[in-house]
Amino acid sequence: MKHLLVILVCCMTLQVSAQSNTQKWLTNYETALATAERLDQPIFAFVTDGTDSSELKLLEQELFESETFRSLTGKVTFLKMDANSANMDVKRHAIHFTKSKSVPAIGLIDYQMEMTGAPLNKITSENISAFLSFLEEKFN
Repeated sequence: MKHLLVILVCCMTLQVSAQSNTQKWLTNYETALATAERLDQPIFAFVTDGTDSSELKLLEQELFESETFRSLTGKVTFLKMDANSANMDVKRHAIHFTKSKSVPAIGLIDYQMEMTGAPLNKITSENISAFLSFLEEKFN
């Protein structure tokens, strides 16, 4: 009986987490560029290094959990890049896409790798709010 209860709880947890993360993040920038070009969409590039920093927590609370961010599904190609990658091209593109070596950082680029608007590379509540306003103007 305990095993059945554990399985039921796990299934419910997976369902809730799947509903809260509806964006499909690509991790290969070449695939993201090709997808964005095919769909005629900009790329929402998120650069992180995998650490659980206060800036990342702030991004999660104020940006990734926002209605504005959720509304981007189908309007942008999501790209998540690891700044700790051994691949130098990934590091070079991460810096180009966000105009920063610091992480986390976010940039919106077109499929020709041209910046659209100012990147979010200094993570504060004020800057997140300004970036959200930019996204709302751009996509609504």
